[in-house]
Amino acid sequence: ETWQSLEVAHRAWRHALRGFAHPMLFAAVYRALALLRLDDSPLILVAPYVVVALIAATIDYATFAFANRLAGNQVAIWA
Repeated sequence: ETWQSLEVAHRAWRHALRGFAHPMLFAAVYRALALLRLDDSPLILVAPYVVVALIAATIDYATFAFANRLAGNQVAIWA
């Protein structure tokens, strides 16, 4: 999914199988780097991976919190 986030499949766009929200996150990060004049630094290569890592960490925490609320801490630590 990281690879597709950088270069979205054009057929999926043509058939409206993909939305714009996911690529928009990356565009916002690239725009912020450009505004800070950091778009010619190694950050331009690292930024997409940081965004994906933050999304994954957020989903992991939300899964833990949901399992904790639903079944308690003993189950949530395994979620």
